[in-house]
Amino acid sequence: MNIDQLRADIIKAFGPRWEINDKAHRREHFEDVFQCGMHINDKLGLNYEPKLILFAAYFHDLFAWSRVNHHEMAFHWMTTTDDPLIIGNLNPSETMLVAWACNQHRASFNGSFKGPFCELINSADRGFPGNISAMLDRAIKYREHKFPDMGRDERRVGAIKHLHEKFGFTGYARYPAMYTNVFGVELEQQRAEINDLYKGIR
Repeated sequence: MNIDQLRADIIKAFGPRWEINDKAHRREHFEDVFQCGMHINDKLGLNYEPKLILFAAYFHDLFAWSRVNHHEMAFHWMTTTDDPLIIGNLNPSETMLVAWACNQHRASFNGSFKGPFCELINSADRGFPGNISAMLDRAIKYREHKFPDMGRDERRVGAIKHLHEKFGFTGYARYPAMYTNVFGVELEQQRAEINDLYKGIR
């Protein structure tokens, strides 16, 4: 099965389930993680099969409606599901590889990666650097979903503070070596732009 058909099958089967997630953790984000993962995979010559990156990208945030333990839920689901898309396309070792990548994808993860594939997906989840407006839009969409009574200006200010706390120079988001090897210069510029954005609301 080619990757386009596999993606289409995943979207058809799981699209309705993503609707429970906030708008920042749906198909657009999953595809961005896939494309970023493929880019890093190519640039560093990692040679992971596209289907593995696709499954990790499209299932790491399957339960993103829970911001507390969605990574653990994704791991458990991936290792216990009998869904035909999973068992029909991944052998047991591939399934475990994807499951661990789902488990260790979060920006706040600070442990040792289970292996290079986990580092790849953690890196890919940071996305392509440089598009501050898209990052801000995602953060605002999350607040629209989570805090529907919050005013527009308050959502924007909260989103900027979030970008600074997570992705700024002193932010908690992890950028693995794979990421900085590919995007080091762009990442520093992104951090500077976030810092300037944050200064504008102080």
